[in-house]
Amino acid sequence: MENNLLESIFEAITTGDATNLQRCLEQATIDTVLEFQRAYGESPLHLCVKIGGMSHLGVVRCLFASRLFDSTTVDGEGLTALGCALKNGDNELAEALIKVEMDGLDDATACYRMLRYDSLEIFQKYLLVRQYTEEEEFQHIASALVRLNVTNVKLSEALHHYTQWKLSDYGFRALSGNWTGTKDSNEWKTHIDTVADCWRVMREQYDTRLYDDVDDVFLHRLQTVHNHFYFLKHKPFLAHLPMQEATFCVALFLATFRNSTQFPEYRLMVNKCMVIEFVRMISQQLAIVKQYLEGTETDLLSIVRQAEATGVEAKDRLIGDVLAKMDSSETLPNKTHVMKQLQERIATASNTSNKDSLIKDMLDKVKRIDKSWTEQKADELKALDNVCREQLIAQIGKRLRHVSHPQNVVNRLMGDWKKGKPSDTIVADIVSGESFDLGHLMRGKDRRIKRKLAKCYRITKQHYSLHKIVFYCKNIESIPKPEIFESATLADVACMKRTIQVLGEAIKNTTNSANMPAKAEDAVNSMLTALFPDINKLLREVFSHSISLKKLMQGDAYDRKLCTKFCEHVGMMRTAFQLLYTVTVADIRQAFYGQMRQCDTFRELRSLVRYAGDTGMLEKRQLVCYLQVREYFDEARAAFEQLQTEPIGETALFHHLRNQLEVKRAIVQELGKHFQESDGMSYDEIRRACLSGDDLSAVRRLLDWKLTMSWAGPFFRKVRTSWQTNHVESLTLEWKDQRLLKYNPAVIAGMLKLASSAMECSEQFDYIEHTRQLAVELNIEANLTEEALQQLNKRLRSYYGDIFFVDNKWKVLEAFCKERKLPWNKEQARKLVRSDQELLQYLYDDRRRNLRTILEQHRLHTVD
Repeated sequence: MENNLLESIFEAITTGDATNLQRCLEQATIDTVLEFQRAYGESPLHLCVKIGGMSHLGVVRCLFASRLFDSTTVDGEGLTALGCALKNGDNELAEALIKVEMDGLDDATACYRMLRYDSLEIFQKYLLVRQYTEEEEFQHIASALVRLNVTNVKLSEALHHYTQWKLSDYGFRALSGNWTGTKDSNEWKTHIDTVADCWRVMREQYDTRLYDDVDDVFLHRLQTVHNHFYFLKHKPFLAHLPMQEATFCVALFLATFRNSTQFPEYRLMVNKCMVIEFVRMISQQLAIVKQYLEGTETDLLSIVRQAEATGVEAKDRLIGDVLAKMDSSETLPNKTHVMKQLQERIATASNTSNKDSLIKDMLDKVKRIDKSWTEQKADELKALDNVCREQLIAQIGKRLRHVSHPQNVVNRLMGDWKKGKPSDTIVADIVSGESFDLGHLMRGKDRRIKRKLAKCYRITKQHYSLHKIVFYCKNIESIPKPEIFESATLADVACMKRTIQVLGEAIKNTTNSANMPAKAEDAVNSMLTALFPDINKLLREVFSHSISLKKLMQGDAYDRKLCTKFCEHVGMMRTAFQLLYTVTVADIRQAFYGQMRQCDTFRELRSLVRYAGDTGMLEKRQLVCYLQVREYFDEARAAFEQLQTEPIGETALFHHLRNQLEVKRAIVQELGKHFQESDGMSYDEIRRACLSGDDLSAVRRLLDWKLTMSWAGPFFRKVRTSWQTNHVESLTLEWKDQRLLKYNPAVIAGMLKLASSAMECSEQFDYIEHTRQLAVELNIEANLTEEALQQLNKRLRSYYGDIFFVDNKWKVLEAFCKERKLPWNKEQARKLVRSDQELLQYLYDDRRRNLRTILEQHRLHTVD
């Protein structure tokens, strides 16, 4: 029966008989389709396209209508049916197939279906067929990408770049600029409600204490939680919650699935059970905070209403006095009309904000009649405001003790009253944007999870930063050393600047960005001098942000020279960070063994090791870094042994430096025992024991043995107590033999300090000369004293900090000339403005030309 059905389908397809095919498909199933493909080597859909072409469109419609066929199914060559038509050059058939597949679908769904082909050629053909407007195209592509993200589908690099270019191109041209919407004071409540809804689904379906039962629905819910965490982390009243840490850890967990090849090692640091625990704590705390602040909002509004009622009588009396004064005046312009308008406003002024605004306007009008009387009434109003202010501060301090700054709340309240805002809106804005001390809402178990989250954040952030540094140090070392008299290339300089940016960012430690916490930061200071991180952070700000005049005055020649010297002396810096990376990976492995030890059942343990997967790449990267560190210190030892035979090697200072080198080598060699321990019983062997064994107690004993071996703590302790840079002592010998420069960590820090000092000198001395030249060009130099020139130079600092603020520069100059009654030649000013604009255009074109050159050298094509 099945064979007869297959033969009937084949016959209907080859003859193009849509009626017979439809009758056959009513009896067919998915199994029938799969059997057909095995029997004939092609799916029915591919067969229609390859045999019939345009004449078989009716048959194609029947196949799609049956819902048994996926249009993205590929043949033996990896081509879809639509791809086959395009490969054969049959554009008419391709367009017809697109129209058939899109029949009956809305535009957003149609765009989604076309993107699922994961073919740039097919998607461009689809856009050509549909002929959307730019706005429609933007909306449908954005909607389709959201759906693909929900189903965790990754597009090919070419198609991904094309869609992102489409969105960014239209967004820049049509959607950029200042936002014209209105702020919703209760938006934070919506974020909390969304998080609570997502947590409810996660709790009911995914809180299983297993690690590998992750699907697209869970990832979508978690992505939604992450997005709302991101908006909530900026709320001052959530300062007691680790919102930054939770957002980062959830993002990394998502990245292990979204970009599994790029972030596999992070599965050792953050897993599903940890994320569930973090989201549970944050979600519950957010619900508590919402309930508490809604009560705070009610209490604050009650206090405000009482304050309003207290001052109503006095303000009504003041309004009456001012109104009587205006009514008795004979000199008030348009008196009848003005009095009528004021009477209407008085009738509708029901609250304090309206009365304050009304009194202010009335006093402005009566000031023309009797200035001294108006000032007296203004003082009365100010006295009323001061009384109200003190009462509000006292009541808030008494009834709302968790308000961090009652004075700020009252200032904001009274300021908005004067703007005419209603009290309920003002109170909602205050609750949304002010700081509250809500630490007492944290329960004991919440505090434990907070500490666990902080530890997870610290170790993941440290690994992320060190991995990034090691990657860029490797890139900078791969730059070929230029020949004598040959300067560094544009690409080399760009690579050097990017490396310094990464170093400055990764070393930076702030409350919201602990990139190199505690022990690692101290180790960097010990191994590379305390000057190194400070200078890197400073230069990172210079290279990352605006184009300043001092940076422009340095010129490309200085950057090329700095790049050459930086690359020559990067060895010690690279070694230090590779050593820290090696220790961090060992610490991560140790922490993961601790997670394995906490599993209560074999099912949980196997789930964890399956989720973590193979960690061979991480171990290989760690070993490569360690071997390069050993090679560096072996090379340093050989250099010292060679120098020992020379006169410099007979000095006491040389022997002291050599002994210190041996201490450092001993610390590095001691770390090598970590790899010997791994060779004795590696993670892969433990993983196999978990997956194939059935003795949980035996695995636990093995893990207990592993947990007795700690490497990070002893390493950092030895670095803190024994690692001495001795750069001052080194400098007294290096002038005798420059081979020692390679092993002095102060050299690279000193070079970066020189670069920073050069720009500081430019700021100190060149800026004033530039200001003097401006005065000459404006023909005002003869009228300026040195003190006046210094003041002008100071006022131009904002422009010198970012030379793209040309309008600000000329506003300052014009205002300065008017204040000092100096001549202002508008025609000359316009010429100089055009000259500034031409300079900026030249700088832009030059950098664009340089970027294009770099891209073309690496065979990367660009479009205008």
